Amino acid sequence: MSRKTAHEPVEAAPPTPARMPRLRHAAAVFGPAVLAAVLLSWAFPRFHWHPLAWVALAPLFWRAARSAPWAAAGHFLLAGWLFHSLLLQWLAANIFWAGGWALLGQQFLCLALALFWAVCGGLWALLRQRWPRFGGPFTLGALWVVMEWCQANLFSGFGWSALGYTQGAVPAVSQWAAVGGVGLVSLLIVLVNANLALSGRKHPLRAAAAALLLCGAFAGWFMFPLVPPPFAQFRAALVQPMYSQEVKWDPFYAPFLLDNLDAMSRSLAGGDPAPDLIVWPEAAVPDAIPEPKAAGQLSRLSKETGAWLLTGYGRYDRETRNAYNSMLVVSPETGAGAHYDKVHLAPFGEYVPFGEYVPFLNAIAFGGVSPGKEQRLLDAAGRKLGPLVCFEVLFAPMAKKLRDMGADCLVVVTNLAWFGASNAMTQELEIARFRAIETRLPLIHCANSGISGVFDGYGRFTPVSARITGNGQLYRYDPDEIAPAMVQGQRMAGVIDVPNPAERPGLRFSLAMAALLLLLWAADLTLGWRKAHA
Repeated sequence: MSRKTAHEPVEAAPPTPARMPRLRHAAAVFGPAVLAAVLLSWAFPRFHWHPLAWVALAPLFWRAARSAPWAAAGHFLLAGWLFHSLLLQWLAANIFWAGGWALLGQQFLCLALALFWAVCGGLWALLRQRWPRFGGPFTLGALWVVMEWCQANLFSGFGWSALGYTQGAVPAVSQWAAVGGVGLVSLLIVLVNANLALSGRKHPLRAAAAALLLCGAFAGWFMFPLVPPPFAQFRAALVQPMYSQEVKWDPFYAPFLLDNLDAMSRSLAGGDPAPDLIVWPEAAVPDAIPEPKAAGQLSRLSKETGAWLLTGYGRYDRETRNAYNSMLVVSPETGAGAHYDKVHLAPFGEYVPFGEYVPFLNAIAFGGVSPGKEQRLLDAAGRKLGPLVCFEVLFAPMAKKLRDMGADCLVVVTNLAWFGASNAMTQELEIARFRAIETRLPLIHCANSGISGVFDGYGRFTPVSARITGNGQLYRYDPDEIAPAMVQGQRMAGVIDVPNPAERPGLRFSLAMAALLLLLWAADLTLGWRKAHA
């Protein structure tokens, strides 16, 4: 055998994982979680590419299914943190009010929500390792629904990121929320993603199960015909004043703000058709105006227009010295009447958790608001209104309780001017849509900076369509030419017919979905049994 000379090339050793470029290795390890997080965030508003939700999580599930429990938890943690950082980027807008601490607060919340993901992924991987029969898509789907419930209810609750909220613009899918809430829609999405992630040459039935689930989800086209709901003789005038936060807090502008709301409302009330109810957004009545003066002006407006008035305002109880975030009804006959005090307060926005133990939190957050004692209905314009203030729309049990109490219309007043032109408004609107679908009640949504309008019981939305110009004058657009995105961040108003409640789905719809899920669960157990005994 001849010896190779120095000029002859030396044959390179085959590449090994240890010699792979670090970036390529990191992409192989962490890429699926990052890809899942980015794709899923695009399924929510503002992009709202809702079809992505049905495939976005498949890369994460694929990686977790091939990892040890601790590694799977890490992949879910990474994906959850990045997803929530992208989805909740609007929280960083609070840097204008709270300084740099707002960024830390936003990241703390994103990490806390990601920990729920980590527990879900780690438990699923542990079950796959120890009891393969119970480690299939249905187990993951059940864990995911429990996880979303915990996010929405534990530690004050913040269920903003439920997967089902991506499908509000798809009536065929979103109508299943009337059967099982937003959690049922989330379950269908997870099952499709999980079956796709676990499919392959050895498991072709997984792909068939994903297709069957998609057909079941979109069967809503046939099972829930979107018939026009009956309209009652009830018209609501919604005023979206677009007042900035710094102006709302400045006592110098308080009389100006109230006078302009008054002028805008009179412009609406003087049109044809005339409204039965005028709705103003959260905290519309400035706190700086003495209560007797404000009450007198509201009473005069209601009496002279002949319309009931429903407004958000800050209520101060002199006896208890407590401040409340409230809604007030004003009658054209008797003046100021019943009120509702917000029950479920927003942490760090209306009260400061552990503020008495960690004093510096009071310097970087907002507090001082007391919670109301109970939910209640407000009678106005011949309707029983179910009030929800701002982020109370997040809590489906509150909306359902109002329906069970006899509400025939939900009213959400909110002020998201805190978050500027971010995607907070479009995301919150989709959450409100699901409260209407779940309860089958119409929902009046009145926001300071948008997006205001009325949902019917099927979740179809009619936005306000008149621009408010100088001196409270209105420039009316063709309602068919107005899209919700055109209303955001604009000074708008409109008079909209409010329909009666829609018909709630009967038992046959629940049985149909239960039968589909049981069939696929049985197939899931069978495939898991074969894997365990292979």
